[in-house]
Amino acid sequence: MQPKGSEDWVIAATTKTCEGTVTGLAKSQEYLFRVSAFNEKGRSDPRPLAAPVTAKDITIEPSFKITCNTFSVQCGEDLKVEIPVKGRPAPKVTWTKDGQALKETTRLNVSSTATATILSIKDANREDCGKYTITAANTVGTPEAIVITRSLVTIQWTKPQYDGGSVITGYLVERKKLPDGRWMKASFTNIIDTQFTITDLTEGDRYEFRVIARNAAGILSEPSESTGPITAQDEIEAPSISMESKFKDVIIVNAGDTFTIDADIAGKPLPDIMWLKDGKEIDSATPRMEIKSTITRTILTVKDCIRVDGGHFVLSLSNVGGTKQVPVNVKVLDRPGPPDGPLKVTGVRAEKCRPHPEVVWKKDAHSLKQTTRVNVLTSKTSSKIVIKDATREDSGKYEITLTNSIGSKSAEITVILVVVKAGEILRIDAEISGRPLPVISWTKDGKEIDAKARVEISSTLTTTTLIVKECIRRDSGQYVLTLQNVAGTRSIAVNCKVLDRPGPSSGPLDVTGLTAEKCTLTWGPPQENGGAEIQHYIVEKRETSRLAWTLVYADMKATTCKVTKLLKGNEYIFRVRGVNKYGTGEALESDAVKALDPFTVAAAPTCVEVTNVTSEAMTICWERPVSDGGSSISGYVIEKREKSGLRWVRVNKKPVYDLRVKASNLREGCEYEYRVYAENAAGLSKPSTPCPLTKAEDPLFLPSPPAKPKIIDSTKTTITLTWNKPLFDGGSPVTGYSVEYRKTNDEDWVVGVGHTKNTEFTVVGLTSGTEYVFVVKSINKIGPSEPSPESDPQIAKDREDEPVFLISNEMRKTLIVKDASPLLGVNLSKMAVAGSPVTRLKLWRKDSRSGLNAVSLKQLVSLSTV
Repeated sequence: MQPKGSEDWVIAATTKTCEGTVTGLAKSQEYLFRVSAFNEKGRSDPRPLAAPVTAKDITIEPSFKITCNTFSVQCGEDLKVEIPVKGRPAPKVTWTKDGQALKETTRLNVSSTATATILSIKDANREDCGKYTITAANTVGTPEAIVITRSLVTIQWTKPQYDGGSVITGYLVERKKLPDGRWMKASFTNIIDTQFTITDLTEGDRYEFRVIARNAAGILSEPSESTGPITAQDEIEAPSISMESKFKDVIIVNAGDTFTIDADIAGKPLPDIMWLKDGKEIDSATPRMEIKSTITRTILTVKDCIRVDGGHFVLSLSNVGGTKQVPVNVKVLDRPGPPDGPLKVTGVRAEKCRPHPEVVWKKDAHSLKQTTRVNVLTSKTSSKIVIKDATREDSGKYEITLTNSIGSKSAEITVILVVVKAGEILRIDAEISGRPLPVISWTKDGKEIDAKARVEISSTLTTTTLIVKECIRRDSGQYVLTLQNVAGTRSIAVNCKVLDRPGPSSGPLDVTGLTAEKCTLTWGPPQENGGAEIQHYIVEKRETSRLAWTLVYADMKATTCKVTKLLKGNEYIFRVRGVNKYGTGEALESDAVKALDPFTVAAAPTCVEVTNVTSEAMTICWERPVSDGGSSISGYVIEKREKSGLRWVRVNKKPVYDLRVKASNLREGCEYEYRVYAENAAGLSKPSTPCPLTKAEDPLFLPSPPAKPKIIDSTKTTITLTWNKPLFDGGSPVTGYSVEYRKTNDEDWVVGVGHTKNTEFTVVGLTSGTEYVFVVKSINKIGPSEPSPESDPQIAKDREDEPVFLISNEMRKTLIVKDASPLLGVNLSKMAVAGSPVTRLKLWRKDSRSGLNAVSLKQLVSLSTV
């Protein structure tokens, strides 16, 4: 044996049997082993073990010994169930009841001994009935450090021998700082691999590491054994190479063979590996040359050797500790190379340069007749005979003759065909001779035949016999008898054909295109056709909950078919059997599959909102669902519900393809909420979140502003303006107006009145001689409108207007009175007079003569005689 890191081999044990025990190993140390045989002449070359071995305890998969899996007890009695448990290291046992973790109480508890787990129930009652499950798991393999530096350590471990009945889903790594530290998590995420690097270590400090496995049931194993103390420091170990002694001599191989150079390597840090040939580095991508390396071994393989593959090979290792090189010389034996050229060719004529030969096949010296069963296939480079459903009559000596204008060439082959039926005895007898007596060996399809229950090989000095009893389909093939002595080797082949039902079809039996109602099956033809052509296939199906098979196709010619009329949600197994003229073959079964659509319902639509609301209709909008469930959205279904209602009512009779829909025929004043479903091939999704309640009413807007206000009067402190009503009241009656004003040289507006119902208003409190402009806003229940256009500028002063008579049509008529009649006290007319300041009437005249007195009272005038 050879400890890791050492170049010396030490004899570990000597034994006369093919088994030995090595003692005195160091825990967790890695060793290489090799075995040599010896006799009185000396010791043979050693045969190394393929991989290094680590000295550590073996693990035993946890197991239970359950003699009874059903327990009955009367209500009120105690129940105690003790189940023996085996495992190494001692497994961690957990109990569950009906799939849930078993909760221990004062009445129900679980205890464990070194060899068993015990469930105790006091005063059992009906609630204690159910299915109890026991799970056991032991630790993972002891982790070992494979990389150690001053700041990190990389450890690796092996998977647990037993997974507790549930697949291992990850690992947890813990570390402990020596000497007084406690175990703490070194990994805060689930570790999938069996290797992990712990970082943030303090240089020079000593640590221990251990691993805990977790399975899919969420159960944690017992911690593994620790790695032992590891110091966080860079290790430096010069590279070392260990090779078998045969590589010290020249390695001689024949052309076409494959040779391998392998070596055990070591070094810290891990050395860089380089293979050289004749002083040049070998590229791993070089054709026919393959380099495989692990942390302890490197192998160079050269396939299909040719002459140039011989030469001087060097394995070179290097790291910070130094460089190590080992040479290996290889010699390839081959035919000589081509003579020095060029090769001059003269006198060549086209019609005589490699003419294609005529091919003639004969059987037992007679021309071979081609039939539908026997065919000769000849190309420019080859010729072969294809015989379908061969029989004993096809045995014999076959001869091929090639003839062209240059000459002819012949070759012979003897074909021995033995045909037996399944269950019969195959017997091959042969006479042998040779001096010295040859060594006899039988092979089938290239593999040596061993005598066993159905196979007998018997030989004498002059004969050898192979007997195969109760032939089965797998006994078909080519049997070769080989005789060998120092004078040479001779072989003869016998082709055996066992007629039987076909074997199973080539798997796997693929189930594709699976939906809730149908699927497609695909398989390959049987590799063993039983000596006859496959006529058809029988296809069957079975629900996993049933034992009986149902026929799907009784005469399927193809190797693919469609299965329909499946029941949604049921689990099925399918099988296919080939049929030839000898019967129905073995079945090829599929894995269990559940008849479900490969898609699901879509997610619910989002962001449902209402727009364009009137007293009779409103528009509902939404966004596409975040997932279509694997099938494209075919439409949407919209439902509504009144505020006081309990039942949702469908809005659309046909699916809606757009992301909006108009809901009509609403009741004015009612409040509605809406929700939306998405529909795909799997059906309707869950409903969306309903939108907020929306009242069916005509929309209201701000009114339009009034027209430009007009100034109708002014004084030194007041200005009176008037305006017209707005053209649009916003859908709600105008409830009033507000008036604002500002000085023409200011930018700030002042509210003259916040609300007035009239279309005329007098702004008071103005500064005499100051120029103002005015705007008016309309007001409805929504609010004030935009301001009207500004009025013309107006100075706050007394207004001066030229007097104007406002004579009515009645005043313009001629007044007829009786002559000499008095007009005293008679009101002849009333006439309005406009003007500012207030107009006073001075004098009435008649026919340019004064003779009437006039009295003016405000703007009303009465006429009377003097």
